[in-house]
Amino acid sequence: MSPETVAMTSTVDFNDVAVIIPALNEEQSLPLVLRDLPNVAAIIVVDNGSHDETAKVSAGSGAIVAEEADRGYGSACLRGL
Repeated sequence: MSPETVAMTSTVDFNDVAVIIPALNEEQSLPLVLRDLPNVAAIIVVDNGSHDETAKVSAGSGAIVAEEADRGYGSACLRGL
């Protein structure tokens, strides 16, 4: 984690926070994002029709994986709710 992230997370309690991550073909970048998140109650990755291993990588990192066939950021975010 960056020093800024460590400073922020040391003063904030994220135990009641769920993070929704809309994702489309993010197999390569998701591990970096997931690694840098503070400890939260839940991480929900919404796969928006990926053709790579986005869902597999997300699940392997402990995230809840949801799928949304309707493309678009809004549709993916709504599915995560």
